[in-house]
This record gives sequence, structure tokens and C-alpha cells, in this order.
Amino acid sequence: MPTPSAVLTPTASAKQIPLPTASGTAEWQEPSAYSFTLDSRCGERALIGRFHVEVKNGKTVRVQGLEGYFTTHQIEPSAVPTLADMLVLVERARREGAGQVTLALDPADGHPVSVSVDWAQNAIDDEECYEITEYVAIPSN
Repeated sequence: MPTPSAVLTPTASAKQIPLPTASGTAEWQEPSAYSFTLDSRCGERALIGRFHVEVKNGKTVRVQGLEGYFTTHQIEPSAVPTLADMLVLVERARREGAGQVTLALDPADGHPVSVSVDWAQNAIDDEECYEITEYVAIPSN
């Protein structure tokens, strides 16, 4: 088992869960502080690009644009989901009957590494997709 400060990245063996159950998303417990790199590329939304994200006590507290529009413009931290927010999104999409919902979890600790929701399969630009890399749980002091 990796140490809390280990950097974990998705691997080819990440569990693919097309429609997770509540127990399928409960393996990972959100730490009090962590960071990750978020790549958000699909759909017609404001949150498009690659970002370094820092989370503390369940809230996004810092976001740095790594490429794209937000390298020169600010984005409110509240506009960027935490990993726990992404799991809530998956559950909501599943409950509401989204056209397609996919979740991949890191095999080592269960944190999300890929989230994709297509709300209506026959609609254009309603998708949300997130790739998560460079996840680091920050030990509490």
C-alpha cells in the first residue's frame, strides 16, 4: 500500500466501472488535504483545460491553469470540482439516467482517475469528462 504522500497516476489496470454502485465509489476516503492535476477537455463548458488543483477540508482552495485560457486568466476555485465532487457527479448521473457514465478508479487506493458523463447520448456538447493524474494526499500534521 502506498504511503499517503505517494504520487499515484492511472495505470492500464485501473478498474473500469461503467455504472458504479454506492459501494463501488466508497473505497476511497477523501483526505483532509490533497492535490492533483485535472485535465478537462470535453463538452461545451467553462472548465476546459489542464489545471493543478489543491483541496483542503473538502473544498477546492487553489487552482493554477497549466495550459489553455486559464494560464492567463483566473478561475474561481469553487468552479473546479474536488475528487469527492466528481464521485457525487457520477452518482447523480447514474440516478438521473444519464446516457453514459464511466468511472475509473486507481487500483492502489481507489481515488478516481477518470470520470466521464454523457448526459444525453444523442445531444452534442453536454459531456463532462475529467482525467486525474499526479494525485498526492497531503498528510495532516
